[in-house]
Amino acid sequence: MAKILGMGNALVDILARIEKEEMLKDFGLPKGSMTLVDLDTSNYIHAETVGMDKTKASGGSAANTIHGLAHLGMETGFVGKVGDDDLGKFFKKDMQDNKITPLLFRSLHETGRAMALVTSDSERTFATYLGAAVDLSTDDITHDVFE
Repeated sequence: MAKILGMGNALVDILARIEKEEMLKDFGLPKGSMTLVDLDTSNYIHAETVGMDKTKASGGSAANTIHGLAHLGMETGFVGKVGDDDLGKFFKKDMQDNKITPLLFRSLHETGRAMALVTSDSERTFATYLGAAVDLSTDDITHDVFE
């Protein structure tokens, strides 16, 4: 059987159901958009949504594709870069729990995260901090990764 290896931004998706749509304006986020934010902005949004209904999952476009293939029974792996932090540990464990082999490199930056703010009409607005994910480089990708 074929094996599939994905490579991309290792992000933790944090979905938060927001109570008031006005929060998006307060955060400077156009409804339904995906906006790249810095670490301080990501932390601010996370803090302002404390106490709201939240869920987490390993994500990023390539990782989401690998999740789908793993759920279809394919043998999969994922290559990315995470920080040495709780979100990086969560990303790895979530991959393993979903029968995906994580091939993760470490960065000095924090693990990237995509805050998905979901309004009452189910529209998602993303505030994405790429973090450690942008540190993945060609130097990390050796022949051993493909073994």
